[in-house]
Amino acid sequence: MSAFKVASKERRFWICGLVLLAVALSLIAATGGKVSVLAESYDHVGRILFSIEYPAWALRDGVLRVASWTIGRGKLESQLKELQRENLALRLQLGLREERALLREGGGEARIVARYPGEWWRFVVIDKGSTDGVVRGMPALQNGRFLAGRVRYIESNSSVIELISSSTMLVPVVVDDTRDIGIIRGDDVGGVWLLYIPMERKLEAGMTISTAMAGEALPPGIPVGRVGEPGGAAEGYGSYRLYPYADLSQLRSVTLIDGTP
Repeated sequence: MSAFKVASKERRFWICGLVLLAVALSLIAATGGKVSVLAESYDHVGRILFSIEYPAWALRDGVLRVASWTIGRGKLESQLKELQRENLALRLQLGLREERALLREGGGEARIVARYPGEWWRFVVIDKGSTDGVVRGMPALQNGRFLAGRVRYIESNSSVIELISSSTMLVPVVVDDTRDIGIIRGDDVGGVWLLYIPMERKLEAGMTISTAMAGEALPPGIPVGRVGEPGGAAEGYGSYRLYPYADLSQLRSVTLIDGTP
């Protein structure tokens, strides 16, 4: 603060003091020094000063209240946003755990989001990936019951299912009625064949086929389809047409199950 401002404040202080002294002497002179008259005069002066000061006091109090309310509201909003962030993080974690639990329990539904014409009978793309708990080899079922394929490739948020109609998809199966073990393989154009059935074994059309215990991430007993007409034979083994239970041409979603022990 400059010396000029300090001197100015001191002058105003002395001037106010002299004015008040003059007023006090005037009141004493006017009242003849009577105490009751002086007290009444002081009351009048007090009420006048209060009326003058009240607007400024009320304005100052209002400003302080608004400032306090604004600061308090800002803190509450900040705390609310922090709680919302924590709540969202907890919900995401809980949702991810629930999704993985569903996959383990066989309830993880995945929607088919892409199917390319050139690979129509081989691959479909689903909207679940490694972040959803999908792992390579997981069986993909239609309607939660019938084998449609298995997980072949995995991205973070999507995966590729190889269908049982693919020529590179080999699945060990068993004929439920005879307990004969064979392999199914597709022909890339919508057909599925049951292979490696010994020639001396004669299967009848309509016999049911399910997955066999193969020591890998494919549970036994998943329904696959029914035996159809006989096909070719080679090296002592015969083949049969297989009619899958899963409608591969109408596939819209699949259920992924975790077949690992």
